[in-house]
Amino acid sequence: MTASDTSDRSDPSVATDDGQRLHDHLDGVRTVMLTSLDDTGSIRSRPLTLLERSTAGDLWFLVDRQAAWVGTGMDAVDVSVVATDLWMSMSGRAVVDDDPQRIEELSTVITDAYFEQGDDPVALHVVVDRADVWTAPNKLRQLVGVATAIFKDERPDLGDREELEP
Repeated sequence: MTASDTSDRSDPSVATDDGQRLHDHLDGVRTVMLTSLDDTGSIRSRPLTLLERSTAGDLWFLVDRQAAWVGTGMDAVDVSVVATDLWMSMSGRAVVDDDPQRIEELSTVITDAYFEQGDDPVALHVVVDRADVWTAPNKLRQLVGVATAIFKDERPDLGDREELEP
């Protein structure tokens, strides 16, 4: 896939309600797990630093073009987030974008530290088609909810689930 194949959306830069909610859920998230298929068809995951997110459901990373997984199995990728009170599973497609201007926009002193001499950083654009999001109150509220449910012999309310299609 190339940067011109980013999406079948009419305009991927246009915000959607679900895209805005996805954007908001990802506020403060720095590291995600990106999962794809390798050339043997095996499922492989790796941690990536989330550098940018849009209200249209787009995620941006910098990766080394020479990494064995880059470009392989990118038609269907999953991105996962696990935090104290947030769990997300996102599905979509990844596109390698080698536009020097885009790479420069995503580059920082910190991202530069991840690349060694001879590495070839490229932007990885993930177009999220669907996201499942689970949220929960803080640990104290969860504990009180469980205790109350036990006392009242009912199921505890430990959070919410929503499906997004940015």
